[in-house]
Amino acid sequence: MSQNGQSSLTLEEPLGSRLKAVVEQAAKSTDASYAFLLLSNEDASKLHNVTWYGQEGAAGSCAAITQLVLSRGEALCLKGEADTREILGCSLDRGVMPLICVPVISSNAICYGVLTAGCPRSTDKDFAGWLPFLESLAQLVGAFFEIESLQTELQDKEQRLSELIKDTFDAQEAERERICLEVHDGVTQTLASAFQYLQTMETTPLETTHAKQLLLRASTLVKQAIQESREVINSLQPATLRDVGLVATLREEIQRIEQETRWKIDFKADAIRLPEDVETGLYRIIHEAITNARKHAATKRLRIRITSADDQVKAEVRDWGVGFNYDSRDMSQRRVTGLLSMRKRAELLQGTCNIQSILGQGTVVNVEIPFSGYKE
Repeated sequence: MSQNGQSSLTLEEPLGSRLKAVVEQAAKSTDASYAFLLLSNEDASKLHNVTWYGQEGAAGSCAAITQLVLSRGEALCLKGEADTREILGCSLDRGVMPLICVPVISSNAICYGVLTAGCPRSTDKDFAGWLPFLESLAQLVGAFFEIESLQTELQDKEQRLSELIKDTFDAQEAERERICLEVHDGVTQTLASAFQYLQTMETTPLETTHAKQLLLRASTLVKQAIQESREVINSLQPATLRDVGLVATLREEIQRIEQETRWKIDFKADAIRLPEDVETGLYRIIHEAITNARKHAATKRLRIRITSADDQVKAEVRDWGVGFNYDSRDMSQRRVTGLLSMRKRAELLQGTCNIQSILGQGTVVNVEIPFSGYKE
């Protein structure tokens, strides 16, 4: 549909058959010599003949009057030459007079074209009396087009929904893969090392200093595995996120990271509450960016910003670490999975996640997500 209230549609069966039946009904019911349906082009500058009954060339003879009806959006009933001279400033071919032109308008005020019938065979009845009937037929045609438009819109939405569902499944698979990698490379490896120490202790006298060292090392590794397990669980859904919100949850997590790593994290954020899905998605993106920086950036400095304006939240996570080549094929699989997961999460929220990194200069993650109805 065009922006000026006009519309043009490509006719397909069974719509074409229905329109042909309407035009035939218009001609036969009014005993007209001809009837035709014209549709407007995209900018309403031209009309083209869609279907007709009787005199095929009548549409060309009536071009001026039908274009006038289209522009006005009002029906015209011309009884004779005097009417045409008064309205058009000229006369029409007598072979097409008298005639009735009715605009085809849908219930939502979209004008699709013009339905015309003229030159009745019988003069027993005033031809203008058929105006209400032809207006009803024109409304029916408008309803046909409106239904066709709604069906097309529905198909488009179904297609977008299908693509969104696919993106959701892809994001879920990427998240499962990330969790598997986190557990495999973190918790599993740590527990395997602890198990090896414990196995060694089975053949070592428990009273020896070596046995005590083995036991201490195994105990340390088990504690580490517990911590890694908690981090994996926390990355999925932190317990505080729903209760206190994104900003408070991140502030608490950042304080813990600073204590563990001796990092300097510059964190500033607007004090807002966002819709739950936005807070969850944004938290996971920021958490993944922080995790990547801890594991790969080799930096002690991090900056995080969260701002909101005009129903849009923006987040930036920047480090000054070693950076990486985003297109490089030798990146670790974990990093690839994490980056894809971040971008998918933003896309599912109708937002964007842009990642820029330069070797030796660090990495910047910028996220923009639309939202509405947030609360202070």
